[in-house]
Amino acid sequence: MKIHEYQAKEILSRFKVPIPKGSTASTPQQARDIARSLGGKVVVKAQVHAGGRGKAGGVKVVSSPEEAEQVAASLLNRNLVTFQTGPEGVPVRKVLVEEAMDIERELYLGVVIDERARGAVVMASEAGGIEIEEVAATSPEKILRVTVDPSVGFQPFQGRKLAYCFFITLLGIIIDWAYFELTWDTHFGKSAVWIPAMSQALQFVWLLLPMVMIFLVNAALSYSYLKLERRQAIIFGAVMGVFTAPWLLPTLPYVWGWVG
Repeated sequence: MKIHEYQAKEILSRFKVPIPKGSTASTPQQARDIARSLGGKVVVKAQVHAGGRGKAGGVKVVSSPEEAEQVAASLLNRNLVTFQTGPEGVPVRKVLVEEAMDIERELYLGVVIDERARGAVVMASEAGGIEIEEVAATSPEKILRVTVDPSVGFQPFQGRKLAYCFFITLLGIIIDWAYFELTWDTHFGKSAVWIPAMSQALQFVWLLLPMVMIFLVNAALSYSYLKLERRQAIIFGAVMGVFTAPWLLPTLPYVWGWVG
């Protein structure tokens, strides 16, 4: 199934994802009226099932309703030729006219079905857009991928992995990777039996140390990067520390017995 950009944004908006204000137009006059209602400076985008619209002239930033009308007239009821369409191009029946945004940073996120993995793959990158094919060919390391197991769905640690690579530091990646590598077997039973030779004190430290590390990292970075107040950053770090430790719940009786 193929859907247009404006249709995808309508779906996202129903799930409370912020999207730019705008509407579709099938005539130049409609594009002019929409641009006027949005303040004049808008982006006019051809709605076609093809990538590379920007390089092909299918995406234009305009500064007045009259200019929006002219651009819409040049796109509507014509074929847009991109590197994905072939020489014949594809017809433009609608244009999306939406408010122009001051872009501070671009992040790309998508979900595709991977036949080899037999499931969905979430891909994310700071480089992409019309250059995504070139990025995939020349710098594949810039595209992050996580495979979603259909039996359990997309997991929080996978989201954190992508978020750390985007927003946080190498320290965050190392901590999250080490945390789940060390606790995987405990959670799924391979090391669920306590080793008698380990003292209860070491068991207690083993349980709490990853959670404390995650608390400190999230509190510090949310305070400095997200500009949260100190109290909010501490609460955020504590919540992340607790909820990133699902393996801790089955072992709470051991910890409680040691503390008591």
